Order: sequence, then structure tokens, then C-alpha cells
Amino acid sequence: MAPRKPCLKGSRVYMDKMRIDFLENLKNMVSAAEKENTEELAGALSEQIGQQSPAEVEAEDKTVILSRIFENSLSGSADESKGVVYTDEILAGFMARRAVIEYTGETSREDMLERIMGIRVLDPSCGCGAFMLAFFRELLRLHRVYDPEFEYKKACRWIFNNNLFAVDIDMRAVRISKLRAKIYTGLHDLDTNVSCADFLWEYAETDFDIIAGNPPYIGEKGNKQLFDSVKKSEFGNRYYEKGMDYFYYFIEKSIDLAGRGGIICFVTTSYWTMADCAAKLRDKISSTCRFRLVIDFNDFKLFSKATGQHNMIFIIEKELAQKSFKHVSVSTSKGKIEGLLSAIDAGDESLFETNVCKSDFIRDENGMFLFMDPKAREITDKINAQSELVLGDISSINQGIVSGADRVSPRNMKLLQNAAADSAEVVSEGDGIFVLRQHEIDKLGLNPGSGIIKPFYKSPNIRRYATDENKAPESDRLYIIYADKHTIIDEYADVRKHLSRFREILKARREAKSGAIPWYSLHWPRNQIMFEGEKIVSPQRAKRPTFGYNNCPWYASADVYYISDFRMDSRYILGILNSNLMHFWLHFRGKRKGCYLELYQKPLSRIPIKVAGEQAMSRICQYVQQLMDLDLREGESELSWRIQKAIDKEVYIIYGMSEADMDFIESKLSCN
Repeated sequence: MAPRKPCLKGSRVYMDKMRIDFLENLKNMVSAAEKENTEELAGALSEQIGQQSPAEVEAEDKTVILSRIFENSLSGSADESKGVVYTDEILAGFMARRAVIEYTGETSREDMLERIMGIRVLDPSCGCGAFMLAFFRELLRLHRVYDPEFEYKKACRWIFNNNLFAVDIDMRAVRISKLRAKIYTGLHDLDTNVSCADFLWEYAETDFDIIAGNPPYIGEKGNKQLFDSVKKSEFGNRYYEKGMDYFYYFIEKSIDLAGRGGIICFVTTSYWTMADCAAKLRDKISSTCRFRLVIDFNDFKLFSKATGQHNMIFIIEKELAQKSFKHVSVSTSKGKIEGLLSAIDAGDESLFETNVCKSDFIRDENGMFLFMDPKAREITDKINAQSELVLGDISSINQGIVSGADRVSPRNMKLLQNAAADSAEVVSEGDGIFVLRQHEIDKLGLNPGSGIIKPFYKSPNIRRYATDENKAPESDRLYIIYADKHTIIDEYADVRKHLSRFREILKARREAKSGAIPWYSLHWPRNQIMFEGEKIVSPQRAKRPTFGYNNCPWYASADVYYISDFRMDSRYILGILNSNLMHFWLHFRGKRKGCYLELYQKPLSRIPIKVAGEQAMSRICQYVQQLMDLDLREGESELSWRIQKAIDKEVYIIYGMSEADMDFIESKLSCN
């Protein structure tokens, strides 16, 4: 017989062979009773199995490949709208290990085997079983260490029959989870406690020792029908809050199902700790649990497919006796997750900062969770106590213009298809509707001096103490058609002709559909007075306080917030807002998204304002005026820096900061 020719790695033959071997292995690993389902799964995924690279097929555990293939099959499907973000095996392993440590931490060596044999662990949104297998590996490891009569098959069956429970609403994911358990253990007749059900309404098991997972991230916006259906139940109505995320329900339900002393470990987005729409969730946690560990990943990206997310891992215990706990704040946005998690395990603080917090000392006067150094809490409390007012008491704070249709988007191109036959002009994606570039103004023959076409700005046009007014090259300048419900559009024939091309888009906006505005009006034009007069403006998001000032017509987009209608000298307010003390306060007591300050209406309105004596207020106003004058002349950065330092010193004194307080604030800001 001639020797068999080897399959070359990277070749199509090699990939076909690996695919066939994999499919055959799947079929052989399950009982005859389940074979039909297995073949259906393998058949549905076979094409994607063939797309795996040889390196992936050889290097990865086959169960991980099966999970990855299934997850890839959801890409671009309706499942993405269900908040499906599957968990990296390394992350699941880290969380499983940490959760088990928290649960068994004070158990003696003599009692450990009994402790782990009786443990009940639940993943309430199991997906393809990443957490289930992570806990299996951890419990199996402990069995090996503490059971002198350890037998592999016996331990596997015990763990899956008695310790591990999982549920998912997607039957395909449930079947893959069961299949992975069989392949992973090598036990084709393995029974598992994996259920297909809606965890919130259909799952009846209780008294769990650990509940861990990665619940679905689904915002209420765009998913009103889902949230309305939830609100019809007693549970949903009890915990519903406008603007909440669906995963809040998973945390609240998990607290209900955990036994006393039970550990709850989730990876979620981090916004709920300070979101106004998460008050009930924070109340639930505060009244039933204590924190054991919080890891805030800030700008480090946990999930490659989840753009714009800032994530955290938190562990809470269903126990009210208070203890101190660690808050880990990741300071890097680069690197691989395995390196970061290894550094956290090893206590290598080159990639993160650790604070020790007290569970009974983390809520502020607004009910937010504050994970901070005790000294930072002491100083920010002192700032609040020194302040007679907040910014919302002495000014009006409003968002910039929301047109509802700046430009033609892919989504609203569809709205024009029905009207295409009636249009003599072609509309393209990206065409300006309310917001126009200079070349569009020229092409359309519109007159910027017509009265309703205004120069238009965005957050990058804001600098500390000043704003840009048409300093951009002419080709980059923006304009907005400022039409509201009081505008007589027939007086502006060219503008009406332009907007008429997009009538179907404009009529589809919520306020236009309800009849609150005419079709040609900006969706939320705001009060025009605030754009024309004296104002302080701020970008919605910034790494440090960036408050600019002007007293001229300045129309800006929704990513800009306007502070106007001042009840004290605007220069004093501007100096306070741009100071290091307020940077410190906003970092710890304001709202953040990763490393960025969130400077929208509510957090701005809560900024504490101390009314200074006449002389101190006058000095700050003079310093601020000097900075505003310097900006008009441009340059002189060293002088600007010295004046800013003088403002910072004055503000520290006004708010009663000691030298030690000042040193602490400056040291913290130098690290951010």
C-alpha cells in the first residue's frame, strides 16, 4: 500500500479533513437519542467550521471552536439586538475563580470538600456555556486537591448533576452548552442542569450559593415592546425605571434567588452605578447585599464587538454585615485581557490602581455608588459641605440643538424610496439636511445672511475660557438652518425648496408625527435666546473640564451644553468650573464614561458652588478676564499657565482646602 500523503496545513484538503473529523467527533460523542439534534447542529454550522483557520482548529479546545462558530453565526442577525455579547473563556475563568474564592474564603481545609460538594452555582444567561465550563474547571481542580479518593468520572458527574445550573432563552445555545459539557468531559451520557427558559419569569430554582454570568445588555431605547411586556408582570413593574437597561432585572432577580451569604458575580457595563435610571437597582443592592470586589475597566476593551462600552466586574454578597472591599480601577487601554487579569491576580499595580472602600460608605447624597479612596470621599464631602449652592441654582443648563436630521443617513434613505418618483433631484447618503457645509450652501445658492441660516459649531470648537467663531477654513465651516415652529417657511423659498427634498424624512420624526412641530422645524430648536447672548459652553464629554465663554451668536449641536441666565458673575462661575478642584470633584462625584467626564445637564446642575467673599470673587474674575484676553491675542501659554495656577489656589482657599487636601488633589489629578 502506498503511504498516505500528509495533509498540508493551510490547504483546502487539510481544512476539509479537519472539518470532517470535527463533525464526526461531535456525532460520536453523544448518545443515539440525541444524535438527530447533534447532526442538525453540526450540519447548520459545518460551513462556518470550515472557515476556521488550521491554527484555530489545532490550538483551541474543540468545544471553544463550537462556541465561537455559533457566536459568529449570530453576527448581523436579530440576535445582536437581544444584547448578546458572549464571554471570553479567559474572562469567565477569572470570574469563576474569584467567585469561588469569595464563597470559600473562610472555609477550613477540613471542611473544604464538603463545602464545594454542596455548592450550587447558576449562570442565568449561559449562552454557549463559558461560565458553566469555567466553574466546572475550578470545582474539578478543588476536588483533585481536597478529595483523597478523587475519581475523574465520578467528580465530573457530581459537579454537573449537583453543583452547576444554567439557563438561556435560546434553545440553540442550550443545546451547544450541553454538547460542550459532554465533549469537554469525554462523558457522552453526562446529564446537565441546563434549561431553556426565560430566567426572569420561568426559572423556579432558588437558594443558590453563586450566581455568575454576563447578562444581556439591552437599552430601553429601541426596545420599548420588550420593556412594556416586562412591566406587565409584578416583578417587572416593581423594578422598572425609565431609561434602564435590561440587565438590571438580571441582577435584581439573582439577588432574589441567591441564598443567604450567596455570591453574585457579573460582568456588565459600568454606568448603572451612577445612572439616574438605576436608583431602584442601587436600593436593592444596598438593602440586601454588600460589595466584595469591584473592577472598573474604564477604557480597556473587554468585548471586541461591543463598541463604545465601558465594563466592570462586580462581586456582591447577600449579607448586610459590612466589610471593606477592594475597588480596582484599570489605568490602561492597551494589551490583552489575559495579561491584565494576570496582573490583577498577582497584585501588579502597574496596570491599575486599588482603593479600599467601605460598603456602608459608598452611597452619596443622591444615592449614587462612589468607589473611591476614603481621603477622596472626605475631600469631596468637604467641598459639598462648604457649598451653599449648586450650578443649577444659579444658572440655566440646556443641551444644544437636536435637529432630528442633520444629514441623510442610511436608515432614512429608505424613507425617500417611496417619494423618489416625485423628486427631480437625486438624494445621496450624507447630503446635508439641516446641517450644511460651505460647498453645499454655495451649490444650493442659499444665503447665510438670510436670517435663518446660522454658523454652526460642535464640541471640538470649545476651548477653556473661549470658543472658536468661524476660525476654521471656509471649506470646513458648518451652517444650520434654524427653523422652528414660529418660522414662516414660505418667506424663505430657497430653504423651503431644499428641505422639501427631505420631507418624508422630516415628517417621520417623533415631534412632527405628533403634530407638535411643522415638518420643516428643527426637532428641538431650544430657546433661541441662549444661542445669542452671554453663555458658558461645555462639550458633553471631556477628559478634563473644558468650559468656554462667549457673548455672541453661537449655535451648536446636541454634544454641547449651554450654561446661561447667570445669577452671579459668569467669570467667577467659569473660573470655578475650569479649576483643578472642580476637576477633582467631577472625577469622583460627577459622572464618567471610562476616563471621560460626562458633562451633560444633570451632572452639571449638581456641581457645588461656594459663594466667595467680595475680594476673593473679584480676584478670580480678574484672573479669568486675563485668560479670556490672552486667548483673544493667542499664545503666551506660560503666562496662561501661571494665571490658571493662581485661580486654582484661590478656589482651594475659597472651598476651605488644607495644604494636605491640595497636595492630595494635585497628586490624584497628575495620575489621571
